[in-house]
Amino acid sequence: MLLIGAITCKPKTETIDQSQYYEQIIIATQSELQVAQDSINTLNNTIHLKDSIYLQTLNSCGTTTDSLRAELFVANYKLGRIKEYCNIVKNNSSQLQFLRGWINRVLED
Repeated sequence: MLLIGAITCKPKTETIDQSQYYEQIIIATQSELQVAQDSINTLNNTIHLKDSIYLQTLNSCGTTTDSLRAELFVANYKLGRIKEYCNIVKNNSSQLQFLRGWINRVLED
């Protein structure tokens, strides 16, 4: 009987098959990596969206600045012409009767 018990008992030193345990760890790690990759993709999309909005804002500010510069140039040019007409009248007071017409012509251009 002792001989039968010794044969049927498994020794404690036998290794336990842990392949299922490692497979579960690998599957859990892969799903965590997938979630992290999804988060990274979402953040990248957000960054690209913010960059495009930023560039559009810069472009519109550049266009606005250019148009304001052009308007300022025209206004300064007209003001210079009016100053010249005032100098003409200052030097020759007989030209005063034409000043109003000259100013109106500058402002209508």
